[in-house]
Amino acid sequence: MITMVSAMSAAWSTTPVLRDAFGTFWLFLSTAVLVLCAWMVFDYAVIYPSEQSFNQGQSQRAERSPLKRDTEEIKRRLKDLETDGENAK
Repeated sequence: MITMVSAMSAAWSTTPVLRDAFGTFWLFLSTAVLVLCAWMVFDYAVIYPSEQSFNQGQSQRAERSPLKRDTEEIKRRLKDLETDGENAK
């Protein structure tokens, strides 16, 4: 955090475009904090859920999850047993 503020103050003091656009350092700093907060909300509301959804989908694929493979094998065996039981009647 201290490094970020130091970098922003250095950018402010060496870049005339920033000084002309914002007027005061506090307005520049406030805008940077506001943009950071907006990015955090966007990341939490959009990026994080889609990343979690993707990871959950990937973990449910049989070729990636030993648990999923074992479950599918058990279901197949149960279906075979049911089919064999119906044929024996």
